[in-house]
Amino acid sequence: MRSHARGHFTEQLREFAARRLAEILGAALLVSAGALTLALVSWSARDPSLNHATSGHVRNLLGGPGAIVSDLLMQLVGFGAIAAIVPIATQGLRLMRRRRIGRVMLRVGLCVLGVFATAATASLLPATERWPLPTGLGGVAGDAILTVPRLIFAGSGVLTALFGAVAALVAILAVTGAAGLGFESEADMRSRSSEDDAKIRPGADDDDDAGGEPGVALISLGALIHLGLASKAWMLRAAARFRRRATTTDRPPPPRYPRVEPTFEDLDLYPAFPPPQPRDLDEEPDAPAAAPPAPRRTRAPARAAQPRVNTRYETPPLTLLAEPKKQPSGVKLPQEALEHNARLLEGVLEDFSVKGDIINVRPGPVVTLYELEPAPGIKSSRVIGLADDIARSMSAISARVAVVSGRNAIGIELPNQRREMVYLRELIACDDFVRS
Repeated sequence: MRSHARGHFTEQLREFAARRLAEILGAALLVSAGALTLALVSWSARDPSLNHATSGHVRNLLGGPGAIVSDLLMQLVGFGAIAAIVPIATQGLRLMRRRRIGRVMLRVGLCVLGVFATAATASLLPATERWPLPTGLGGVAGDAILTVPRLIFAGSGVLTALFGAVAALVAILAVTGAAGLGFESEADMRSRSSEDDAKIRPGADDDDDAGGEPGVALISLGALIHLGLASKAWMLRAAARFRRRATTTDRPPPPRYPRVEPTFEDLDLYPAFPPPQPRDLDEEPDAPAAAPPAPRRTRAPARAAQPRVNTRYETPPLTLLAEPKKQPSGVKLPQEALEHNARLLEGVLEDFSVKGDIINVRPGPVVTLYELEPAPGIKSSRVIGLADDIARSMSAISARVAVVSGRNAIGIELPNQRREMVYLRELIACDDFVRS
């Protein structure tokens, strides 16, 4: 008797622990479903997450963890994450009511299938302009699932709509199957009811053939989702009203001034000048003004004595410099060649619509100066701007064009083909240098 009583007590204790554990697990599932609902309802793409760093405040109702979880789910499956809430909530409610969850792996597989089918259905819907993600409404998974049908159907609208209807039907069947909303026969439910009567408590069956549990679960879940959405809308409206009120209260009212009609009574059209006073002719004339004193001459300050150049200094003789060598024959151009170059230069200038005459040619050791007397109406700046073109047409390295000061002529210097050597002794010994 004692061993039988002890065994019966141990079995009751085990059943009690199993019931409490099932209730704790059911409560955890319900809390998870509610937390997931709040996180998804208050999801915002501007919240900080694993792939979005920002210093702004978190808008999610569950804080940072809720923002991270909701952002990952929305990026992965989009609105398909909502399909996971129904099975989690219903199975948690079953455990809270001391009902057994049968075929766990099948329900988990149906839940995953329902999530991805819902994501594919959501990806078929067009995204609005306010959708913040680059993917569709079904996230990355929904877009990936639709890749194969889009390639097969090749943009056919009817076949795409048919695929969306099939995906929606699969999502509904999978979610209801995972939630346990009636897919077993009466024999299965009666057998499970008998097992539950023997193990847990009498009158309890597995898949809710009596009592209307699925309706209670769906109603509670719908009320929870509606409450979350209504709370979010109310908070958004309250925040908008608070911002409008803050902006209106902080802004000072515009000052009001009474209307003043314009008048011309106080307007003085003539400036106030003193009236002219009549002058008495008998009065004595004014005394002449005193003449200013003549300025005095001041002596200039004495300058410091400048050092005198040593008169005994004698300049060095020119014999210290080398005598200029005789230039080889053929260096200096004859007069006929210079005249030919002058006529050629006149032809080049006429090609550029510059009329004039070469009045003088001055050959030098390095360059030759051609003096151009332009025709009336020819601007000197126009001729000066043709320096590069003149050098190109005359096959010269360069050309220098400038106005000859004091004369109506423009100088054009062209380098000689053969340059002469210029000696310093020759420059110092010339008459111009000696007279300077």
